[in-house]
Amino acid sequence: MAARQHTQFAYRAQKEMGVWDAPPTSAALALDKPASEVRALKYSPNGKYLAWATAAEVRVMDAQTQAVVATIARAGVLDVRFSPKGTYVVTWERFSKPADGEASPNLSIWDAKTGALCGAFVHKSFGEDAIQWTDDEKYCAKLVAGEVR
Repeated sequence: MAARQHTQFAYRAQKEMGVWDAPPTSAALALDKPASEVRALKYSPNGKYLAWATAAEVRVMDAQTQAVVATIARAGVLDVRFSPKGTYVVTWERFSKPADGEASPNLSIWDAKTGALCGAFVHKSFGEDAIQWTDDEKYCAKLVAGEVR
């Protein structure tokens, strides 16, 4: 007989976030509460990781053990997403272009286990299609001015 799949859910409110185990235990998990507003909260597609962004940083937690596996010191992140297997975390900050120069990269790809930066791009808006991945995560691409990069 196969073991029962562990189920949990996370919520984000205006001034807090939390993670609960689903029935039969139905208990809140003990987490270090973020010091500021949680702007984004997302599970990886396989449920292995949970990532959240605050005004100052992004944290990636192992959903099973509740241990933070990576902390990304990146201010201003408004959204987080994962690659199909949860190997990479994608963060997005509001696009801004200084009057006197080039726009800074605001779409970044990070290793979910280490928090190491793997790549960064300029991307004006963020949605489900900002970065497209192959199912095996061997390749990723984004559309820029009618061409795939």
